Amino acid sequence: MPPRIDEAAERWEAYLTRLRERAGSLIAEEAPPLPEVPSLPAPWEPLPGAEALRDQLLELVAKADEAWFLQVRAAFERPGADTRVTLEAESRKIEGLRAWLRVCLEDSQVRRLADLARAHWEAQAPRLPDQLRCVGCGSGLPLPLPYLPQDLACPDCALINAYRPPALLTDFVIPALAREEAWETLQGLPRLPKPAALKTSHLYGTEMGQWTKRYQQG
Repeated sequence: MPPRIDEAAERWEAYLTRLRERAGSLIAEEAPPLPEVPSLPAPWEPLPGAEALRDQLLELVAKADEAWFLQVRAAFERPGADTRVTLEAESRKIEGLRAWLRVCLEDSQVRRLADLARAHWEAQAPRLPDQLRCVGCGSGLPLPLPYLPQDLACPDCALINAYRPPALLTDFVIPALAREEAWETLQGLPRLPKPAALKTSHLYGTEMGQWTKRYQQG
């Protein structure tokens, strides 16, 4: 006697749950170490191991597709009954799995980059100068935002002094943390800590706006 539709739905959901659990295990496995400075990837580039992980997650979706067409679909079909609504609802769970895995993969990359950015900020912040010496007269020029590029006019000799922070901060740390906050906002996730000084900078705001737009556009 064929199983009832509710029994088939329970077994199908249990199978999808096992696939999600397997995905969680794959993501939680120790990831390849990130490269050292200056070989860090740009915040929009795939991390080491990301493509291999994506392929493994896509294999899980392929297993769900195969199970649906070879076994599961037939369990929901009954002669003389209108099973269209049930079939559509149950088959959409595969797309739900695909979307969930896509989110998991992005979250993994975003978090790894941001964690590395936080570590670099903690290492760099104590070394940043609080003033700049004028190259013309040697006067000390206050440097309230040492993590941002700026041009300072010397009040004594009027010379314009260019200050450029370590590129690691402007090219990696700030974009990676802004990306994480844009991701957290979009997904409604708890906010992990960000350095308050960086969050108030125009560069952080610009990066966050760009990442927000990119995520909204898909």
